Amino acid sequence: MKSGFVMMRVGLQEHLVAGALSAFDVGVYLILHLQVDFRTGIWTGSAPRLLATAPRGTKLRNMQRALSRLSKIGFIKAFHQHGTRGNYRVLINKYEPTSGALKGKRLNAGRSDSLHTPVYEPCALSDSETDADGVGEAAPYQDVNKNLEEKKWTKNRFASQNSSSPLKKGFKEKPKSYTVPEDIYEQ
Repeated sequence: MKSGFVMMRVGLQEHLVAGALSAFDVGVYLILHLQVDFRTGIWTGSAPRLLATAPRGTKLRNMQRALSRLSKIGFIKAFHQHGTRGNYRVLINKYEPTSGALKGKRLNAGRSDSLHTPVYEPCALSDSETDADGVGEAAPYQDVNKNLEEKKWTKNRFASQNSSSPLKKGFKEKPKSYTVPEDIYEQ
């Protein structure tokens, strides 16, 4: 928590208006954000822990259902074994740590297979560049190669027009072949 506020996920209102979340679920989500480890985006707790911070009249089963709904829509990913008691770890999807070594990165709970190896991505990767699973999609090799050739073609065309070359007007120089280094496409 920095400067008196907690950063929340964009698009929360759309889920609320569509009925995918209730006002109670949003309240639980807010409590998770207030209790999360601000350096990692990992919350340690359980439904009884949430119940201790909730207003009067709330039942344990309501907390469990809220956690289940948040997990179902992909807002959180819980690493809880059914039938066990006690605190467990929960990854808050798209959480951006506000301090520490992970500042400037975003937690991708959808791609995290284990609690021990959570996946953090640079914040520059926008939501429009990710698919429904939260996995970024790389551009196909042909499209990238085509774009590079077009840039080279444009560069050569302008260079030939500005220089005093012996080429006739209207004749365009064929672009030279360009090989893309292999390390660009490795991720």
